Amino acid sequence: MRRFNKVVMIIISAVILASCQKTEVADFQDKAVVEAYLFANQTPVVKVSKLIPFSGSATFSDMDIDKLSIQITEESTGNIYIMSAMGEGRYMNESLIVKPGESYSVTFPYNGEIVDAATTVPEKPQKVKATPTSVTVSQPGEIGGEPGGMPGRPTDILITWENSEKCYYLIVVQNMETSPVAIYDEDEEDERPSMSFRSEPTQADSCKINSMTFQYYGRHRVIVNKIQPEYALLYSNNSNSSQSLAEIHANVTNGFGIFTAINSDTLFVRVLKP
Repeated sequence: MRRFNKVVMIIISAVILASCQKTEVADFQDKAVVEAYLFANQTPVVKVSKLIPFSGSATFSDMDIDKLSIQITEESTGNIYIMSAMGEGRYMNESLIVKPGESYSVTFPYNGEIVDAATTVPEKPQKVKATPTSVTVSQPGEIGGEPGGMPGRPTDILITWENSEKCYYLIVVQNMETSPVAIYDEDEEDERPSMSFRSEPTQADSCKINSMTFQYYGRHRVIVNKIQPEYALLYSNNSNSSQSLAEIHANVTNGFGIFTAINSDTLFVRVLKP
């Protein structure tokens, strides 16, 4: 489960900037920045940080991000989960396991206001399939392992799923090898290519992965993430501007940031040498 969490968090780390990034705000108000991603069948963590302005003359409240009264309500049952501080603005309640199809809301007082947000956990993606499940990729200058030739024609892997309701999806691909072999020549002075890559959010029912996109040979995990509109909005805002999480009202009232939910299905593909 921890390994799965690490993979999914790649989406998050690749999409947003750190929430503690400084921001310039006229008439600065000390507001909370919320960051919470509710993964189906897992225990969520709510992270709260402070909005930090460029101006050194801004006035902060005495709110301690590790002493907040945060609660999450499960809408269908009315159950209220009091979140316990874990340090560094992180809160958790191990009794709360996120349910697919369930709606949740988070609420806490901050600097004289009530911060709140709500989201619904998507159902698991259906009829997820990869065609083909393996591709052969030649290294540059080789055909079938022979040097001096032209590389073969790229092959697409088509990832499909059912999406009659036009929901949002985000695809993440990660190499699973412990000692992966790079497809392309590496410069010792440069960092190794990324072990993962992702698509942009889409409301389609398929995604093509070109074989030239892969950086390594071996087994790859393809995670088909069903996401909510606020997450797609967050991705779009950060992809098209220099905004940080601390500058975005995705779905948080009286604060900044995001409170959203994700459900996923996973399949595997292989990248082979000629």
